[in-house]
Amino acid sequence: MYFPDWIYKDLEKEDSGRLITNDGISSNEEDETLKKMTLVGLWCIQSSPSNRPPMNRVVEMMEGSLESLEVPPKPVLQQISTAPLSESFWISEESSTASEV
Repeated sequence: MYFPDWIYKDLEKEDSGRLITNDGISSNEEDETLKKMTLVGLWCIQSSPSNRPPMNRVVEMMEGSLESLEVPPKPVLQQISTAPLSESFWISEESSTASEV
């Protein structure tokens, strides 16, 4: 499973304590920092560069309140399709090979 998908599913269930707490012995402040780091990290891995925050915004998000942070849109992973080589490539390749022989 793609790790960010796992985090999004956990956030959707609002069971993020499972992933982002410190073994159940952390303080509320530590929990808040961990959740901020998780949300900011998700913003920073957005598929489209225009959706990623600049570093000054990342600092603002980390220094601001947790309540002001939104869950970023879930990135859509697109598989890069490998287009078959065109027929003209094969013809030119065969022609050059034939002429070399």
